Amino acid sequence: MAGVWLNQFFRGIPVYLFTAGVIVMYFWKGYVLKSTFSRMGDNTELFYVKHKKIIDLGAILLLLLVVVIYHLNVTIPLLRDYELLKDGYYEETEGIVVGGEFNDTTEAMRDIIIEKQDDEDRSRVTIYSTPIEKGEYVKVHYLPNSHVGEVIERSGNTDLEE
Repeated sequence: MAGVWLNQFFRGIPVYLFTAGVIVMYFWKGYVLKSTFSRMGDNTELFYVKHKKIIDLGAILLLLLVVVIYHLNVTIPLLRDYELLKDGYYEETEGIVVGGEFNDTTEAMRDIIIEKQDDEDRSRVTIYSTPIEKGEYVKVHYLPNSHVGEVIERSGNTDLEE
């Protein structure tokens, strides 16, 4: 389970590195927008000079928005699960796979949707697994905040009603 958690955690590094790189290029050299607008012609460069402050503010807000959304959806839930991971506390669900990513034939990270048999309650879990088919019965341990987990038990395809 720790390997799956680390894999999910380190997926965020490219987002942060890309954002940091854009910020450095933008502020340190003024490269990103100046070079883009200068290649578009004199009128566009003039437009950039006139509206520089608005364009700068828009670019900053867009970068901040990307980082904040990613941080709220991925990083914070993973950090909240860290203590639970160390203590070995997992939530468990079992049921029939009714949705998710089925087209891959290799081991990979994939999202699945599990519907419990006794009620209509559904859980979305991100797992590292071999291919799982729709209608397969699985038992999964997962972390409650990030919904990152692992398949503990699985059995063949059940007759799933479409």
